[in-house]
Amino acid sequence: MATETSSDNLYSTSFARVPRQKALAFWSTHQVAVAFALIALFSLNLLAGRSPFSPFTLALCLVMAADLLVIRGLSIWQIIGTRLGFALLSATGRARSTVSPLTVGATVGLLDIPGNDGSVDLYRIVNTAYEGACYVWDAAKGEATACIRVRGLDAQLASFSRLSSLSAQFSAAVATLRDKGDVTRVVIQSRALHAPVRPSGDGPADSGSLADRDIRYVEESVLSMPFEHDHVVTITVDPSKAQGESAARSTPADVSRLLSARVEELMGSLSGTGVDEAAAWKWLNMQQLRGLMKTLIDPTATALLDAKGRLPDDIPLALSWHAHATWMEVGPLFARTRWIDRWPDGKNPVFPSWLSNVTSATMTPMVLTQVFRARDEHTAKKQVTGQLHETETMSGINRRLGRSDDKRTVAEAARLDEHLADIANDGGDIEFQGFVTIFADSRDRLDAACSRFDGRTSKWIHMDAMRDQQLARFNGVWPLGLEGRES
Repeated sequence: MATETSSDNLYSTSFARVPRQKALAFWSTHQVAVAFALIALFSLNLLAGRSPFSPFTLALCLVMAADLLVIRGLSIWQIIGTRLGFALLSATGRARSTVSPLTVGATVGLLDIPGNDGSVDLYRIVNTAYEGACYVWDAAKGEATACIRVRGLDAQLASFSRLSSLSAQFSAAVATLRDKGDVTRVVIQSRALHAPVRPSGDGPADSGSLADRDIRYVEESVLSMPFEHDHVVTITVDPSKAQGESAARSTPADVSRLLSARVEELMGSLSGTGVDEAAAWKWLNMQQLRGLMKTLIDPTATALLDAKGRLPDDIPLALSWHAHATWMEVGPLFARTRWIDRWPDGKNPVFPSWLSNVTSATMTPMVLTQVFRARDEHTAKKQVTGQLHETETMSGINRRLGRSDDKRTVAEAARLDEHLADIANDGGDIEFQGFVTIFADSRDRLDAACSRFDGRTSKWIHMDAMRDQQLARFNGVWPLGLEGRES
């Protein structure tokens, strides 16, 4: 299908009420606990020799009735807590209703992600016990994804030896995925997006001095829409594949423990690869995740976020989309995603920090998405052997037609032979994919931005168009770790 223009097409997230964790019949754990406490008080009252028909007993009965009341799946205490959360939001601007201790292990949000076949995939946002951090639960695949936001160090002034050391440490960190059988994939997004500057506000800027006027001028003109560079690392685990002491069941508490262990291990190994440790990495909560999704398409939405990047629960997140053959309209923006089908190799060497320059040296809004997946030896050999057979088929066709061998085909065959030897030595490999998504506010500017990007990066990488796959690829641009998800 070349285009999809239905006005009903929406990406959306919605605030979900705290679900009950049933402990007895229709009642939640906290309801049963309150009921037992009331019964204990009534028993103590009888032991003290007081009448069972006293006003105190009547008060206990009224509290008991309120405690056991269930309204649309919620207890009266949960309803009061939710109402107080929104009252706090209205009074102070702080949104905490989805990160309270009451919601640990509970679904606090729902994500509707459209599929190419017209279906809608539902993902749940589940809170963990780790300071409000959440994970994205894919019930269809049985996978949980943690989303972490980090910032990188500036590599422009680093020495060549320092950059080489960072590159080697990153390769070593990625190689550890082979030892984590429950880690399905790791997605790293390098993002260069518009982010309005927060004005300096009242005070010194209004004093009338030349310095203050210059600050105001820079904020309102030169830096009216600067770029913000950050990275989103997502780690996806399949609890059913966990082994040993880390083996996890399907309960939210077990999934949280497994995911927390993998997050700490991987982020610990990435700490020496250029991550800015002064700006501590953040395992995102529900509101921060919604904030990243909101500002991905609408940079002006930064004004809606608080100092910690949280989007309040009562602000909706729903974006219309129209998918075309080689581009997309999402909300007010146009986007195009292309696949990187050629990376630098030994015959085309690059400096260690070349990839950071691809995103940091641009004035075009873009997201570079890299997917890493560990493959066992059998799977890796099967796929690489298939690719090798394709190159041999091409060479055979050229020979039958009396043509000389294509140099690129010969080089690719040699690279695949070398890769097969490495797979045998290492017992598997790390599968890698890369995608670049470029944004613009019009179709013409999108085409121009893609052309400029190609001209600037053609000596390093080559990108191939992806026809009728724009929706699937844009789903991978969201900071949810969906790229690389097997359908």
